[in-house]
Amino acid sequence: GLIGFGGLNDDPFDPGYGPEVAYFFAREAWGKGFAGEVVAASLGEARRLGLQAVRAFVHPDNAASRRVLERGGFVVEKWIPEMSRWLLRVAL
Repeated sequence: GLIGFGGLNDDPFDPGYGPEVAYFFAREAWGKGFAGEVVAASLGEARRLGLQAVRAFVHPDNAASRRVLERGGFVVEKWIPEMSRWLLRVAL
């Protein structure tokens, strides 16, 4: 079955943040490196497209996802109260 999905996108439901990396995985797929692969592939594509920066959102309770993003070079930009999420950014 499907274990998850993700990639580089411009979220039509939360416009204005620009290109972002997002991923969603079933719990049984956590900890197997899939999120790191999505981040690396997405940043590679962002560089190929000539993007200046990419953002990502992370829930404060999701420390593992935040670590994946930080390993990819993302840093916290700011807290988005209306989303209850941290906004992270990586310059390319």
